[in-house]
Amino acid sequence: MGQINLPANLLDRLKRAEAQITQLWKNVGLSSATIAAGGLTLLNNAYLKMLGASNNEIVYIGPDGLGNQVVRIRDAAGNIIFGSVSAGGASQRVAINPNPAGSARIEFYDDGNTTDRVSLSLNGGNFVQQREVQATSSINGGKVSFYNGLTYFGHQTASLDTYLRFNNSGEIALRGKWTQDNSEFNETAVFVGNYDLGSAATGASVSWGPTMATRMSLVTDIFLSGGTVTSHNIDAISQTGFGVRWSPSSTVRVMYHGLRINQAW
Repeated sequence: MGQINLPANLLDRLKRAEAQITQLWKNVGLSSATIAAGGLTLLNNAYLKMLGASNNEIVYIGPDGLGNQVVRIRDAAGNIIFGSVSAGGASQRVAINPNPAGSARIEFYDDGNTTDRVSLSLNGGNFVQQREVQATSSINGGKVSFYNGLTYFGHQTASLDTYLRFNNSGEIALRGKWTQDNSEFNETAVFVGNYDLGSAATGASVSWGPTMATRMSLVTDIFLSGGTVTSHNIDAISQTGFGVRWSPSSTVRVMYHGLRINQAW
């Protein structure tokens, strides 16, 4: 077979191409890449993943096995330190700073409620957690607020605002109203009510409803419209209720409130 002579410039071009291919292989997976303009677009549910030295997942952005788009960031031990919800339904999600121009905010959504959400927000050094209407962000339920010098635990809607408030002076304020004759459970802390007699009498027995778990410290008063009660006293108290007597015999209203204390019967 005869010798084939190649032009010197062709050999040089082959050498340069080989060097470029070698450099390309070095760049793939080993060196950094910088996109000076434009962007990176992933098509057809492709994903972005970062792996550690032991092939462990560090960052993942893309679809999960259920078809949801998720984000996961893990620490060195493999624990998720930031992640989007990937289960529970299409509407269960967490939004972090949905309005980049607004205050720092996290919003929680759930399939069980399509009108309300729960939000955590920071504004001017104040922290507020509340249930709110999705469409208007107006409060519609439970609320916990930590302001400068004031702390609120309450329930608020468009028509009411009830809360327990603390301040830096050690003062406690309570806004709202007590449930009357609350018989839901035997650990009621405060029991408030009144009892109207239908005819004249000198005494009455009142039931708590449930059998109270611990002793009740009770205060009573007797209201008589158009007359005077000269004396009255509690003559019996137990886990199930109490008795009260008064003089003279009258058609009265027995008013009472009791505090449940940590003392056995």
